[in-house]
Amino acid sequence: MSSLRDIYKKSFDDYNDKIKNKPKPPRMWPGILLGGIIMACGVWRGKYVNDNSDIIGVIIIIIGFIIFSFGFFRGWGEEKIIARDRIKKFICHNCLKSVLVEKLDFQCPFCETKYGELSNNASKEEVDSLLGLIAKSMIISADFEQKEAALFDKCGQCDRKIQFVECYYCHKPINLFAPYNKEELEAKVYV
Repeated sequence: MSSLRDIYKKSFDDYNDKIKNKPKPPRMWPGILLGGIIMACGVWRGKYVNDNSDIIGVIIIIIGFIIFSFGFFRGWGEEKIIARDRIKKFICHNCLKSVLVEKLDFQCPFCETKYGELSNNASKEEVDSLLGLIAKSMIISADFEQKEAALFDKCGQCDRKIQFVECYYCHKPINLFAPYNKEELEAKVYV
């Protein structure tokens, strides 16, 4: 049985394995180059061979365009975004309720750094604007990542591991080093 910290570390290990084993996208430049050369030959033939019915030049241009397009679109859409599994919620051992990481406010017991309180002191007019909303969402996203790292890895300021946080439902400490089995805790909830 693993703790919440072990699950967090495993998500990073799985993410790094996915990055290492990610297939390389196909090369696009040979098809683009070959298609461009063939199209140039077709244009050259049509320009310097003055036949009124130069169907061969048109065919060469079409073939070159097809090869060019294949080379260009061959790598298009192949790049897949690899995302890391995030721990967005976990179950409190005491009250068996789901604790959302984004709602959790806690403080490092060693350096007293506070996590969870937004550091954005923008005025209401700034928040109401579109740019303000985008900035606020970026702050919330960064805030979540900092919270997750502080909870399950180490404090961002003093680099020490936080062992206990307080559940915002039952106000009892949650041991982050304790064994955590989600299925077992969910079974207790529905019994």
